[in-house]
Order: sequence, then C-alpha cells, then structure tokens
Amino acid sequence: MARASASPGRKQYPHPPARGERLTRQQRLSWLRLIRSENVGLATFRALVNEFGGAGAALDALPTLSRRGDSTGHPGPSSLNPSSKDAI
Repeated sequence: MARASASPGRKQYPHPPARGERLTRQQRLSWLRLIRSENVGLATFRALVNEFGGAGAALDALPTLSRRGDSTGHPGPSSLNPSSKDAI
C-alpha cells in the first residue's frame, strides 16, 4: 500500500519509522527525551515529530516553542505553525 502524497506547498520531512523499522540508538534516546519533556504528552509528541520531522529536531525547537507558549508554558497551536499570523 503506497503512502498518499503530501499537500502541495507542505514541507516534506522524513517520516517516523514505519511498523517494523527499528530506531537507531540516537533516535530512541531523542524519542524518550521528547516524550519525557515537561508539557509534552502523546498528542503534542506526535504533533512535534510530524512538524519537525523527528524527535531530535523537535527537541532542538523546544526552547523556542516554550518561549512562544502561553503563560503555563504549553506550546500553543501558533507555536507549531509558523505560518499562523499569531506567531508573528
């Protein structure tokens, strides 16, 4: 079964490992660090991995996202979508 192509104009990132693929040691550590990060639950984890193309890149972006988040420290929707006018 082939994967559907992404929307036109949407950035292409490497996909998370498909079922049966193994993570490298570094990828596994990045996934664990990200899921154990403060204010990152399952939905936020998936959104960050999808948005940044991997847990490592999402970890690198967390400090910036937390500065742009709301007063509780939760990254808001505009933090995950830089094209949003609220992110300006």
